[in-house]
Amino acid sequence: RHNRCDCRQSLMELHQRLDACCADVGAMQRRQEALGQKQEEGDRVRRGQLDSATSRIFEAETELRSLKQGQNDAIDKAGAAIQMLTVKIQQDSQSVSAWLHFFKQPPNGRWSDFVGPWWQLGGSSSSSSSS
Repeated sequence: RHNRCDCRQSLMELHQRLDACCADVGAMQRRQEALGQKQEEGDRVRRGQLDSATSRIFEAETELRSLKQGQNDAIDKAGAAIQMLTVKIQQDSQSVSAWLHFFKQPPNGRWSDFVGPWWQLGGSSSSSSSS
């Protein structure tokens, strides 16, 4: 009888320990699940932050490319305008040089043969009355 009581008591203790162990395992599983959920939430937040940063970087790069293109276009337009002005200045310079050459060396070496006396240049009545 003593043997049966000891066995029964041992079984009850074993049963209590097993229940306690199962309770501990269940608690650990719940904690692990909670930690897993926190980990997933943290991963989602980090992914969202990364996506947001990636999107902002892409937008900044796109804007930078657009600004550089606009700058290059403006430089090209300014270069073309400068080139046109250079051609115009060269033409004006050649024209001025031609006029200077013309005035330095009048036809037949005398201006009077070309235009007449200086008092006749105006062609007004006041200049003819003074002669």
